[in-house]
Amino acid sequence: MDAIKTDSRFRGLVDLDRLGLAGHSLGGYTVLALGGAWEDWKLSGVKAVLALSPYSQPFILTDTLSDLDAPVMYQGGTRDFGITPSLRKNEGAYEMSPSPKYYVEFQRAGHEELCGVSALRYNSDLGENSYIGDSG
Repeated sequence: MDAIKTDSRFRGLVDLDRLGLAGHSLGGYTVLALGGAWEDWKLSGVKAVLALSPYSQPFILTDTLSDLDAPVMYQGGTRDFGITPSLRKNEGAYEMSPSPKYYVEFQRAGHEELCGVSALRYNSDLGENSYIGDSG
């Protein structure tokens, strides 16, 4: 953030008092922390957090998701067996977060689909080629 404040290439492009943060997996962990779940990491100006299959277990264990200062949307997939259950379970990340909060679960999506790692793959469930992410 300091670079954005001082670098003339970015300074006029970003309103640092109205930040929306998005992150996938450990990036999801990071945006939750910056949104207030870790007091020492809290970033001022955060107005919204989008956590895509976030690693949230440390926040669940320490009960710090209630410290989020911005609306949060969690996204998971029905085939993301390592992360999604910790988001939607009783006393999981979604339940422990303050309102307003949102949860979206994508059918047949695994961990990598939520960040668009695959450019083109054959998905037998859909019975066709599916573009996911940037094909370039």
